Amino acid sequence: MLRNSRNSRCCWALTERMDRFLVVFCVLGSLVAAVFGAYCHGTPSPDAKPNLNPIWTGTPRFVKQVKNGKLYMIGSGDDEIPVVHVWGSAYEMGYAHGELMNGTAAAFMNGVWSYIETQVEQAINGSVTWLPQAVVDLISELGLDGALDLIIEVTRPW
Repeated sequence: MLRNSRNSRCCWALTERMDRFLVVFCVLGSLVAAVFGAYCHGTPSPDAKPNLNPIWTGTPRFVKQVKNGKLYMIGSGDDEIPVVHVWGSAYEMGYAHGELMNGTAAAFMNGVWSYIETQVEQAINGSVTWLPQAVVDLISELGLDGALDLIIEVTRPW
């Protein structure tokens, strides 16, 4: 048993924060499950149509160079793919990759954030029913940014 009310308040606040963390963790876990649910993890059907797309064998087009890295593009149209060549230490390679792919990475992250927001909005308005109501209420109260900030704060020690 706790000896004074200050310790009780401290433990109550910690318990309340942990409860919120668990709810937010469940929300994000559900979102991850939904994203992975859209991806096929199985093997193709024996009756599946084979991939007859040709293998691209052209010369990569040079786009730009930074210290410790080069960016090339292969393919065309909707089939265009960036190819990043980096060298050096782990830090140098990561830095070069960030410089070369900055715009692409930012666009990807904005797209992911937009998708998550759409899923949360649909859960709040009731058109998505797979999120528990307690999770929907927490996100409604804190907002998506607040829910993610709470996870950072609760997990900071680890």
